[in-house]
Amino acid sequence: EALCATGARLSEVCGMECGDMNLQDRAIHIKPNSIRTLKTVGSERTIPLSDVAFDLLFKLKHGREDSAPLFVRYGRLNGNTAASAALMKSVRKVIAEKKKGIHSLRHRKADQLRQIEAPEELRKAILGHSNREVAARYGDGFSLDVIRKWLSKTW
Repeated sequence: EALCATGARLSEVCGMECGDMNLQDRAIHIKPNSIRTLKTVGSERTIPLSDVAFDLLFKLKHGREDSAPLFVRYGRLNGNTAASAALMKSVRKVIAEKKKGIHSLRHRKADQLRQIEAPEELRKAILGHSNREVAARYGDGFSLDVIRKWLSKTW
């Protein structure tokens, strides 16, 4: 849940390999790997982690090969479906509204970023949405420090 609250899709999180976590940068790299592909080219990105998410992932990664699935139980074909079902059991204990689900965490992150007046281009970068404007395609995008500055206001 802490990872989905970063704005990552559940399929992106479940398909992470240990090597997708950068300990030095305290971030995760959302990129194609041996477990899963990505929805779009714009989905490839680096997302800084909150202290809580970093600590949880560090424990999972510790001592494991970079090519190993970070989430052993869900790092497989259709693992995101199994993870969603497991997470929804917990969510339903607290939220009865049937329209709310795991994907709602991405919507919540988008709303939180709007509320702190994060620039639209930055919101798209965090959520992995493509930006079709020509000017947005120039340069390398936002630095990890800039993304962390804005995201940390929502943690």
